[in-house]
Amino acid sequence: GIREVARLKAEVEARQAANEEFAQRNRQLAAEVSDLKNGMTALEERARSELRRAHELAPTNARYAYVHAIALHDSGALEEALRVLEQAHRARPADRDILAALATFAEERGDAPAAARWRAILDRLLSPP
Repeated sequence: GIREVARLKAEVEARQAANEEFAQRNRQLAAEVSDLKNGMTALEERARSELRRAHELAPTNARYAYVHAIALHDSGALEEALRVLEQAHRARPADRDILAALATFAEERGDAPAAARWRAILDRLLSPP
């Protein structure tokens, strides 16, 4: 009786102590994950800023515009990505990567006529003379 109760009480206390250690470790891991996520977000924002700056410094460099637009798209800024690509297309109308991205992003936006128009331009560029 009494010994069994004392043994069970000690076992419960030991398990509660172990559970508290696990809970503390989980809180610590959650904080570390949060720090990593925040750090990654800050790094991504800095990368987008640097890409935007490179594009601003060399506005006729189609590759800079393309990479900047892809980064914008990947961050959820589809409309801004399309604006960057359209501006780049005006400067470099024969750039295939820009046209392909314009078609893909227009389709993603749900603008089938624009996607078809961009694909038609791209097809003409890719067709042999």
